[in-house]
Amino acid sequence: MQNQDSFEFQLSTPIKIHGVVNGKNDFIDCETLYLQGPTFKHSSHTIKLKKLFIEALFSMTQNHNKDELKQELDSEENSDDSNDSGYDVKAILLILFSAKGFDITDFFNKFSDFLCSGICFKDSDYSKRIKPTELEKISFSDREKLIGEYIEFFFIVSWMETFK
Repeated sequence: MQNQDSFEFQLSTPIKIHGVVNGKNDFIDCETLYLQGPTFKHSSHTIKLKKLFIEALFSMTQNHNKDELKQELDSEENSDDSNDSGYDVKAILLILFSAKGFDITDFFNKFSDFLCSGICFKDSDYSKRIKPTELEKISFSDREKLIGEYIEFFFIVSWMETFK
């Protein structure tokens, strides 16, 4: 289920987490993560991530003139696979991975810290936060997609207001 302030992320490769099965502690497969939108208490994370994302965007586009950039953004906005902001997960990841001089590892590490700050949960009741050791078990492909979807779902619309 997805609404304005939360969404579910299906892992393509489930991870083993501690859980209680029939009253006993055991390892269980976690196939879904539950994510909430950021609040004011997460602003120290979101401000840093926004700055890094905008740096990546400008770094990637610094060799384009303003008209070329506007044309690219307009064509992306008119794409059938994009969301209302015009950016989809593939475009977001392309920006992050192709920005010259951008430290993608630092960005992913900061995003992981953000996810563990009370944004990402293992249960639909949003009571069991994901732990860093559990987040580390997520496949790289799932991690990329999770970060891209979170950015698309919660950040892009507000971040793109910066450019208007």
